[in-house]
Amino acid sequence: MNTIFFIFMGAQLVITVVSLINLISMPWIEWAGKQGEKEVSNRKILPDILVPVRNEEARIEPLLNSLEGSLPSLRKVIFCDDHSTDSTASIIERSIEKCPQISMIKGAELPDGWNGKTFACHQLAQKSESNLMLFLDADVTLAPQLPVVISNILTKKQLALVSVFPFQEMKSVGELTTVPIMHWILLSLLPLRMVYWLKGKSIAAANGQVMLFDSKTYRLNQWHRLVKDEVVEDIKIARLIKSRNYKMAVYVSHNLVRCRMYGSYKEAIKGFSKNIHEFFGGSRLIALLYFILLGVGPVAVLPFLTFWQSILLACFIIINRLSTSFAAGQNGLINLLLHPLQVLAMGHILIVNFIEKTKKRIQWKDRNIDLD
Repeated sequence: MNTIFFIFMGAQLVITVVSLINLISMPWIEWAGKQGEKEVSNRKILPDILVPVRNEEARIEPLLNSLEGSLPSLRKVIFCDDHSTDSTASIIERSIEKCPQISMIKGAELPDGWNGKTFACHQLAQKSESNLMLFLDADVTLAPQLPVVISNILTKKQLALVSVFPFQEMKSVGELTTVPIMHWILLSLLPLRMVYWLKGKSIAAANGQVMLFDSKTYRLNQWHRLVKDEVVEDIKIARLIKSRNYKMAVYVSHNLVRCRMYGSYKEAIKGFSKNIHEFFGGSRLIALLYFILLGVGPVAVLPFLTFWQSILLACFIIINRLSTSFAAGQNGLINLLLHPLQVLAMGHILIVNFIEKTKKRIQWKDRNIDLD
């Protein structure tokens, strides 16, 4: 049992150190923005905001409301309607009538070899005339300062990409048992500041919900064309950027951009199961090892350890969950209380991920998607 304890303890020690590094280094977009507060106030740099949408009638209005409230800090907002079969387009058209900065294009027919989102983003990029392109998902809401803050960071540091993980709004038990898993994995495995400082595509991460590109670099490389058939285009683009020796940075937001990613447990399981393996370098084996060594394993062996071994292991689990929660702006106590359920939910996500891999195809937003 001592050998098992040292295995689990060693793994827990590693992720706890990483999570503490993330907490101490403050990888928050708000903190980074304060470093360039004078430049931000000048509002000289504004990106084109580009939003691919498909069947988003239940989610699009909060984004539109936040855009309408951010008019002074907007240059141009372009939506690409990817053949929605609901009222998404008509909802956007109502905002277009009120806001001259907002426009919409109708997506072309999806070519062979492309996924819907990557093709919509590719079309949007062709319409942009700014030096910066800010791609957003339809389920985010942003504060007026966000476009200027991240644009200032990108230009000041001469980056090819700045990506932000939004603050996640969770309003149901199903969301609370699933959504925090994303930040738990991310902030336990990758010191976010190192994405900027270190070379190598293995030190790469990005979130497709908020991605700001330098337009010159984008047009030279055509990032979305390079990942046209990928289900998880954001992480693939980040790896390409690092592999071509461009610099990028990743941040977490507490206030400047928010998102309610999923509305229920079922929806979250379906969504995360598409791409959870990409958090582990695309390896389902590594994802499974993480689940065993850092998820279900430590919880399962606690009753069989000595008193002090159990206390020590439990303390590291607590420190890790509190530090990742605080870094993500989440409630640490709730994540601690729900930790066993979140571990089980991660197992559920992995099972669905493995099943979908055998099927080679899933359906997402009424469209079939081929899997790797």
